[in-house]
Amino acid sequence: MRASSTPPRSHSRPPLRSAVLSLKHSLHRKPADAKSFYPVHCGLIVVAAGLVLTPNAPLGLLTNAVQTLAGVLLPSATVFLVLLCNDKAVLGPGPIRAP
Repeated sequence: MRASSTPPRSHSRPPLRSAVLSLKHSLHRKPADAKSFYPVHCGLIVVAAGLVLTPNAPLGLLTNAVQTLAGVLLPSATVFLVLLCNDKAVLGPGPIRAP
């Protein structure tokens, strides 16, 4: 095996968002610490359950609309993720290189 020229990265470094805002992600926090996140999260689950359980709701149309939206947003999300993966400020000294 060939030795790597770059030193291994430490995984103890907090993610960029946590380092900038000094906050943990909302799902990692207790409900008492994330008072604005958990009510919104539970409310969206209740709305989605109510929509699914509504009689005569056009679930096929809703499923197609969601899949269409996902297909439309996928190219821009992919470009954003590739740009994010190549950002040295985010990943450190080892960005993705073309083969």
